[in-house]
Amino acid sequence: MQQRIQDITYAAVARPLGWKPRPKVGPALQAAGAYLRPELYGEAVLTIGGPVEDWRHGRIDAVISVGPLECMPNKIAEAQLFHVAERERLLALTLPVNGDPLDDEVLDSFAFEVQARFAGRQSGRGPLRPAARAERASR
Repeated sequence: MQQRIQDITYAAVARPLGWKPRPKVGPALQAAGAYLRPELYGEAVLTIGGPVEDWRHGRIDAVISVGPLECMPNKIAEAQLFHVAERERLLALTLPVNGDPLDDEVLDSFAFEVQARFAGRQSGRGPLRPAARAERASR
């Protein structure tokens, strides 16, 4: 019942916003495999695998990970998102929260960077996703 409610809710929001289908857990776990050991279970794996899978298939342009300040899965994800950004060129921002207001300047800077990258990609000058890089290299 819970899954059905989630699917209906996502579909209701996705249509007007032009969102693509959510990634399934299996492909997200596979995508996380390059960054986390298979023995690790829990939120960190999904926090890494979901965005990597979405990035590789052109469903997102960046990722913001939000979690409690001293949450270990969030710390693990933050560390690995650094490597994801290096290898796959996915823009990532981690926001550890403890109840204090967020710094607007950090969010504004990140949003500006995402917008600039998106505009560059639309014009053919921005960084390519892994699949697009491989396709271009094979030409």
